This record gives sequence, structure tokens and C-alpha cells, in this order.
Amino acid sequence: MPDGYNNIFGIGLPRTGTTSLARALELYGIDTIHFPFDLYDEGLDAPVIEDNTAFVDTPVPMLYQGLDQRCPGSKFILTVRDKESWLESMEWLRTEGRKIWPPDPKRERYKRDFYGTDDFDREMLSEKFDVYHEEVNRYFEGREADLLRLNIIDSSSTAALVDFLGLEENPKPWPRANASREANLMQELAYQFEKRGFRAPGAFIRRIDSGLRRRLHHDS
Repeated sequence: MPDGYNNIFGIGLPRTGTTSLARALELYGIDTIHFPFDLYDEGLDAPVIEDNTAFVDTPVPMLYQGLDQRCPGSKFILTVRDKESWLESMEWLRTEGRKIWPPDPKRERYKRDFYGTDDFDREMLSEKFDVYHEEVNRYFEGREADLLRLNIIDSSSTAALVDFLGLEENPKPWPRANASREANLMQELAYQFEKRGFRAPGAFIRRIDSGLRRRLHHDS
């Protein structure tokens, strides 16, 4: 890791290429935590902050100002995309995505804290999108060296990231990850159980599904 800064914080909202950013940082040998929920549960002095370099995605957007004070000299990366396509992706996340991933009360609580809702409310999310980006722009005004705005959706190369972090590496293509997709039949079945309050059968089906997918991936 180059000298000159302490930590890296990915402060882009979910569905703006945050998973791709986390994987790209790992490609360059930077120890990265995707979804560092210890910071939400335990506070900014959680041990995880001392043991890792980069922190990306939820709950970092809620905490970035405190993290800036806690870790002076850090670098911040704001992944962005146009609002309409972000809203479409968030609608997928809060409908189809709930079928793909098991329920997580901690994440649902964060959504209520940060967005004001854990459902897809287009008006509330649209307002939050605008308010959040205006807030980030005001906070980092005059601090261009500390903040990189990055549209991964429209970019094929990590050149801007390499330059911003001062990495002695040749730019690599972005690792594309976490694209929108449909739930498979077992995930759909698990979701139907969970929605009706039958968490144990839903979890059992998800374990079977996960094992089958790992087996298929290994065989391929």
C-alpha cells in the first residue's frame, strides 16, 4: 500500500458497482471488507477498523463523515450511476433480491435507519439519492484529492482507481459482479416459506441450494 493515506472507504450507494469496486481492490492486493457491519453494530472503534485497509458498501455511506474524523488522511471513493437506472436496480434488489438472499434483520434495520424504509418506495429512495449526493458534494468541497467519483457502469478500466490510489500497477478491467438476475426455483421456494414466517424450512432449502450451486461450480 502506498504511503500517504490510512484507509480507503467506498461510499457509493448499493447497486452502483460497489461489489465490483471491492473485488478490484482485492485484485490489487488491498485487504478489503465488503459490508463491514461491525462498524454499524460496534461503532467506529470496532477492531475491524485497525485490522483492514478498505471498507466498501453498506453501512459506510451512513458513517463516512465519522470515519473521516476517525481515520484522517483516508481516501474516499464514490461510485455513481444515473438515478433512474439506480432506482430500477434498487427495485430489483428489494423484490427479486429478497428471493436470492436470505433475510437479514440487521440489514433491514440499516435500511430503515438510512433510507427510511426497507421496502421499495420509489419516492423515498429518489429523494434519498439526491440528498445523499448533495451532502457528499458539500462535505468534500475543496478536498478533490480525497474523493474519487467513479462511474464503474460506464467504464471498462480501473485506470482512474489506480491513479487515485497511487498504485504501482497496470490498470486491469473491472471485475463485473452482482448483476441483476432472477431467483432460481429453490430460492423462490425458500422465499415463499420465509415470507409466511417459516424461517427454518426456508433456511434448510437455501442450504441445499447453496450446496448444489457450489457443487456445480466445482464440477465446471
